[in-house]
Amino acid sequence: MTPRNVASDSDPSSTDPVASLAVPGLQHHSSPSTPPAAPAAPPVAPAAPPPPPYAPQPARSVPDDGLSQTEINARNQVELHETTLKYIAMKRDSRPLNTRDAYGPRQKEWRAWCLRKRFADGELVTEGKMVAFLDQEVVGRVVRTQPRKDAPPEERSRPVGLATFSLYTAAIVDLWKEQVSMGLNHHPNPRTNGKAWKEAHAALKRGQHRTKRDQYVDRGSGTLQDGYTRDQFVACLEGLWRKGSESRQCVEPYLRTVCDLLLDHTMLLRGHSTRACQLADLFTLEFQNEGVTPCWPVIMVMDQGKTNQFGKREYAACIRNREVITCPVGALAFYLFYRWHRGGESFPDFTSRRDWYDIFLLKGKNSRQEMAYDTQLDWAKRAFTSAGVAMTKITHAPRGQGAREAETRGATEFDIRRAGRWNSDTMSNVYLFLFPRSVIKALAGFDINF
Repeated sequence: MTPRNVASDSDPSSTDPVASLAVPGLQHHSSPSTPPAAPAAPPVAPAAPPPPPYAPQPARSVPDDGLSQTEINARNQVELHETTLKYIAMKRDSRPLNTRDAYGPRQKEWRAWCLRKRFADGELVTEGKMVAFLDQEVVGRVVRTQPRKDAPPEERSRPVGLATFSLYTAAIVDLWKEQVSMGLNHHPNPRTNGKAWKEAHAALKRGQHRTKRDQYVDRGSGTLQDGYTRDQFVACLEGLWRKGSESRQCVEPYLRTVCDLLLDHTMLLRGHSTRACQLADLFTLEFQNEGVTPCWPVIMVMDQGKTNQFGKREYAACIRNREVITCPVGALAFYLFYRWHRGGESFPDFTSRRDWYDIFLLKGKNSRQEMAYDTQLDWAKRAFTSAGVAMTKITHAPRGQGAREAETRGATEFDIRRAGRWNSDTMSNVYLFLFPRSVIKALAGFDINF
């Protein structure tokens, strides 16, 4: 019996569009005039509601390694401690050499003092222990540096001052930071939060004036007199040129010292900047609108220094000088020419960066070794002594004297700050052109208004 088609009985003109579709391979048992009805579509399930925010995630399966939770916690603590020690060691290794040399011996003295005192907490840094150490081991102690041979008797027994007190404090606070990083020390910073240390520091600072007068300390030290004049600088350079030309076996150190002093003076550099400079750090580009003669400066790029510990890119530049004797570009050319054509050093191979990026501008024992600080200091001291100049800061003097010369020639304080990298504001470091031409022209002997 054929099932009754309700739609066709009620309305002969109505048809089922789904049932009227011919499906190949499907045989119908109903009559040809009445196609079978299509099966009803399955009901659509309602959409699931969105998960609430911060829904808890299902727990992940953890491989069963047979360890108890206590053993797992111990293992994790060891890994965390090793990671902390790793980055503390990286911090020490990345420090400037001068900082490591200054902190290391003083931290060793701290450990030896704590060992003698037999503290229950060992070498743990606290404010009370640090103040006691400074009082017993530092304040009133005679300066350990070797005095000059011609130094008066009062300088041979001179006690340490505020600078030494602050240096020991910085070394011990550095130990405190390491102990805090390892979770060993929960005491507050003994320098910034320590009332006793602040009182001791203020007392020494107030007594500085009287102490220096009682010890007959040179009153010209650290003043405008602690430097050299323009004539003295020229005499110093003339002596180096003359002795270098007269020498048969020791020409290169004289040319190197001339280049070092002139770059420090005209670029307002520290001694470390010239020692660390490599050939790849030098380049040039033309200064536009500087007259008929093209102006191609020597530009040095620096990304590490005393006040630049985090890779900030800084620049220094100089141009040829009006006087040949004080021209940094000429001195650099003579020095490099002698190295590669008379000194026996092979000319750099510029085929690959690996072949020449490690070559230092002022070489030490070889071209790929930095010149030692003691070597730089010794030769600069010889040069200034031959011109009758006595100073306390030998390798740093050109930086300060160059800034003063630029000021006397009309350069503004703002441009001098930019030239010496003393500006830290965003406008100077990001938006302004990094070469204050007024200072560069002033130190080259040209009119800054031209």
